[in-house]
Amino acid sequence: MKKVRNLYFLAFDLLIVFIAFTVGVKYINVDNVGNQGTEIGFSSFNTSIQHMIGSNDTFYMISEILGFASLLACVAFGIYGLVQWIKRKNILKVDYDIIALGIFYIIVIGLYVMFSFVTINYRPIGELEPSYPSSHTLLAITVMSTAIYQIRKKVPTDKFWWRLGLQAGCYVVLVGTVMFRFLSGAH
Repeated sequence: MKKVRNLYFLAFDLLIVFIAFTVGVKYINVDNVGNQGTEIGFSSFNTSIQHMIGSNDTFYMISEILGFASLLACVAFGIYGLVQWIKRKNILKVDYDIIALGIFYIIVIGLYVMFSFVTINYRPIGELEPSYPSSHTLLAITVMSTAIYQIRKKVPTDKFWWRLGLQAGCYVVLVGTVMFRFLSGAH
């Protein structure tokens, strides 16, 4: 019980950090140095990083492909829950953690769509599109971290290699999306 409570506190703390950072991006060191003269928060830091890494279309494409893997994980868990619902003939008999996961994924996808329209910071390169927060990174971190947990919980220990392979795949997608999105120079 104490471990679960600590996880809730950690989640709350991370939410506070996200909100504080977002306010900082909107109001600290804002300058018209972005794509087509758009305002960029933490502009000194952002422009120095942009000059250092540049842009890379290959890394951008890899991060796009990895983004589809996150969506496929959502679909896979959705199908898993749907199969349980059909077999058990009652949605209340679906595993509670799968129902909670479905609700969580709906919220995450809603945030993904919202941040496609709500612009806090623009991209430094290419088309005039939102940059922060990165919806691909949001999707990869939330979906893949919960998928790792669910795989550990749902895949039996006698299927060790399946479990290990699926979890390794989730880690590759999670870390790869964040890393390639950053190195692409799009954010």
